Amino acid sequence: LGSLQRRDPALAERAQRLAHTLPPQVGGPLALLDRRPETDVVFLAHVGLDGLAEVKDLYSGGLVGITVKVEFWRVPHTEIPATREGRIDWLFTQWDRMDAWVGENKAAG
Repeated sequence: LGSLQRRDPALAERAQRLAHTLPPQVGGPLALLDRRPETDVVFLAHVGLDGLAEVKDLYSGGLVGITVKVEFWRVPHTEIPATREGRIDWLFTQWDRMDAWVGENKAAG
């Protein structure tokens, strides 16, 4: 967060408020939206995959007895802002939603 703090203190503060997720890396999503602005975006939040770092963890039975919860939501391209600043704010708003969902579902077990 150090470089973000120097570039955009308000955005860094917003990133620091995320309790259950890492902040989004905005470069890739912004580049994709610039290239294909007519594309809807799908987000995926999940809980229950903690400790599964590699494919071999799956093969060795790492998911046996584990409950995995997922949440998908789609944002139509017509609801995505056109400006860079608007898109960054929009992306962090989606991450706020994701962070809240992860927190609620971790607490629920």
